[in-house]
Amino acid sequence: MTGKYSGVVSRIKNVANLHFVHIHCIIHRQHLVAKKMSPDLNEVLTEAVKIINFIKCNALNSRLFLILCEEVGSEHSHLLMHAEIRWLSRARVLNRFVELRKEIELFLIQKKSNYISIIQNTEWIAKCIYLSDIFNLINTLNLSLEDLLCIIVHPLFMHLKKKYSCG
Repeated sequence: MTGKYSGVVSRIKNVANLHFVHIHCIIHRQHLVAKKMSPDLNEVLTEAVKIINFIKCNALNSRLFLILCEEVGSEHSHLLMHAEIRWLSRARVLNRFVELRKEIELFLIQKKSNYISIIQNTEWIAKCIYLSDIFNLINTLNLSLEDLLCIIVHPLFMHLKKKYSCG
């Protein structure tokens, strides 16, 4: 649809005879960055997702975690699920994980889970917070690029629509 040979980009260039930079693919580079991140940080993300899945994918665990969060008075009571398809949600998933790390630790201790050693590792938690910050910055960049794209494309589209309308 946005292809440079037969999509909207080529049509705008041909019809309006304008030269502009197509930035659509920049937004999707985060996905590539996340796929190629260091094995150490990738392992942190994978382990965080495993811990989240341990809690969220079992209805009993999910309800018990909700009760624990309510008893402790947490601001949030639910963890967010991570899906490969929703790569922009990584920041939100990790943010919520970091915000609820004490509650997660309490829950894992109560469940006598094998994940206790991971969540109690301060170096691992620091990497998790660092990774969360990286994804937050990338999401901020994505949003600013989307805003920029809307600011540039909308007036151009309206100009072309007015200039080449059949009515």
